[in-house]
Amino acid sequence: MHMQRLFSLIGLLLCFIPLQLLGLDEITLNSPLTTTYISKTGLSADARSIQAQISVPEDAPADLGVGAYIKDDDGTWFQLPHAHRLTPGHHHLHFDLCEEAQWRSEPGLMQWSNYQRDNGQFFGLYFWSEKSSSAKITIHSMRAIKENIIVTPQENYELIDISIESYSEQTGIAKAETGKRWSVYCNPVPFPSNPYNAADTTVDLIITTEAGQELRFPCFYKQDMILSEGGNHERAQANAIARFCGRFRPMSPGSYQVALEANWLGAEEPIVKRYALCRLEVSGPQWDEYVRVDKQDPRFFSVGLGQGQFYWPHGLNIQCISDKRAVQNVQTNKTPFRGLLAYKAYLDRLARAGANSAEIWLSSWNLALEWNDAWTEQHGVGKYSEANAERLDQLLDFAWQRGIRVILVINNHGQASLRCDPEWKQSPYNKKNGGWCTHPSSMFTDERVKHQQAQLRRYIVGRYADHPAIMCWKMWSEMNLTGAKRHQLLAWHAQAFDAWHADDHYYRHPVTSHWCGDYRVPDVNLVKLPQMDFIAIDAYHKQKFLPKLLMNSTLDPKRGLGKYNKPVVVTEFGGNWNACPKPQLRAEHRAGAWCALMSGHGSGPHLWWFEWVDQKDLWQPYRAIANFLQYEDLRGANAESKQLSILDKQNKDAQAIIWNRAWVQEHQASGYIVDHAWANDGLKTPLHRGYHIHVTMKPGTYRIEWWDASLGVCIQKSEGQVQQSLLSIPIPDFRRHLAFKVRPLPTNEKLLGKNVRQP
Repeated sequence: MHMQRLFSLIGLLLCFIPLQLLGLDEITLNSPLTTTYISKTGLSADARSIQAQISVPEDAPADLGVGAYIKDDDGTWFQLPHAHRLTPGHHHLHFDLCEEAQWRSEPGLMQWSNYQRDNGQFFGLYFWSEKSSSAKITIHSMRAIKENIIVTPQENYELIDISIESYSEQTGIAKAETGKRWSVYCNPVPFPSNPYNAADTTVDLIITTEAGQELRFPCFYKQDMILSEGGNHERAQANAIARFCGRFRPMSPGSYQVALEANWLGAEEPIVKRYALCRLEVSGPQWDEYVRVDKQDPRFFSVGLGQGQFYWPHGLNIQCISDKRAVQNVQTNKTPFRGLLAYKAYLDRLARAGANSAEIWLSSWNLALEWNDAWTEQHGVGKYSEANAERLDQLLDFAWQRGIRVILVINNHGQASLRCDPEWKQSPYNKKNGGWCTHPSSMFTDERVKHQQAQLRRYIVGRYADHPAIMCWKMWSEMNLTGAKRHQLLAWHAQAFDAWHADDHYYRHPVTSHWCGDYRVPDVNLVKLPQMDFIAIDAYHKQKFLPKLLMNSTLDPKRGLGKYNKPVVVTEFGGNWNACPKPQLRAEHRAGAWCALMSGHGSGPHLWWFEWVDQKDLWQPYRAIANFLQYEDLRGANAESKQLSILDKQNKDAQAIIWNRAWVQEHQASGYIVDHAWANDGLKTPLHRGYHIHVTMKPGTYRIEWWDASLGVCIQKSEGQVQQSLLSIPIPDFRRHLAFKVRPLPTNEKLLGKNVRQP
């Protein structure tokens, strides 16, 4: 009798103890709206089922349903309803997480796989009923259970859902065209828990030529995404079932054999299976639209192999959507981060202005494929952002349609820096964020990091290398601002350059890396590496004269980079790192490409302040140089940059007043003159009259053209005779700057008039 009273008293006391103190949760139904409950613990990668203990009260609706859900940081949601309705009483719920379970995405456009399971961060329960109810459900426990992993028999390893573009089942032949992308899709079984992990599972597309040469292209995991306007941002949403994809853009017509090779390295014993698919018939002319360092004159670029078409890149450094430094230093407005929509606007206006290149970064705040999983759309080391991957796919398509080539920067210096634009504290490789590195220099020395870099390289090459909009791969921006020492940078780059060339064996894009500062900064030992295809530098300065700085970048007798017989490309300039007075910046923007062109650079300098150009509508310098360069080719074994003699009316040297440089070839010359004071400060614009310039040419008759260097239009034409070797050319009256061309006059050509238009 006493024991019965004791138990009753205990039961009464329990009624007044909060359920949370007993380890229980209570939720109130909000039906007919769905009611959710989230677990107190996260979902571990080795979880194989979800189990929950719940109690349903007597007043719960009779049609009460329950299911489990899994979601990640980006809100990707999978759910699995329980097979039975809930009746009043105690229930043990079990939800299998195996790949065969019928988990469904919301919206229902993604496929459940081991990767989706292991990428989940949170899990919980959801309840629904058609009836209105506020009944209280008690959650006794909910947890993810690690269970023994069943070993898949070797015969069950296979590729399924193989889809071949333009394939005919009747003939067993697929068709493609030269210069156009052709794709194959498949999925491996069992599906890898991380499809980006090449140490687990790889799939390669193998193309065998008629001559028996085997070309191997890495396939990559691809989740199709829809990008849509979100006001001040861009939404990315999964659009279809994810698959492995292999891409091939044939350059030669002919008959090829196609196969897929799957390698399950993560199995107990590595399993390799090869699938012969079909014959691929490629039609069309021989095609090659890829930029490479020119073989005959390696100071420049050309498009195509052999005697390719001359290509002189000139454009902007549009490293991301908006630049806070521009807001601070050139007083621009910050551009809303509207993703691809913003990039399309920039590239469209850049192309209409006549430019043909842009630098774009895969930075953490822009288009990075891999970064800290605390960031939106990122998932940590070794798991790539499909949203950004889709953006880059579409960006390259858009650029190519408009004749823009992209200098693609793989890593920006801040990712491995503690001192300049430091991002090491947020890096997924940082031990404090779950990585294994304690110092940013590990990005160049740690073997595990190099393994992850190799996996990312495989993904980038597989997904993007076929695209002719890729001008080159740039390993790092301003590598000397990272936490690595010179010998570490040298060793890392020698290895990385070799690896990129090996992986990108068919399309063969140039590979480089980049130094902060001017031409005097690069490590000569790194510059000399034959694997470094061209030299990328800055041309920032405090008080230097920009024309001379750009000239010295190639021609300085001591440190000039022209002696290495590689293209020299300035990918950042515009005053100092924090800009300069606006008049000076305008002058440098107008003069930069001309100075680089006449000094033998392989490219025009890419201005950093892209928002300033865009918001102030300062696009004309690109049209000016594009007009001048139309039909021009600067290549030639004997072509060189020269300073010409400029004399005033009294035949006195005028070099201190007018700076000049000319690119002189065997039978012709192109030149540029600029008022020294205007180029220095952008303010002084005196009128120059009565000057003439001397050009050494072979005897003959020449056509002389003078060009307005700001507008890019020919303003005067005349003839000149060379009796011995010196051609003296009167300079039209001018302010600021002019360009000129001297060309042999064909015997059947007559000038329309000596003066087309006076400046």
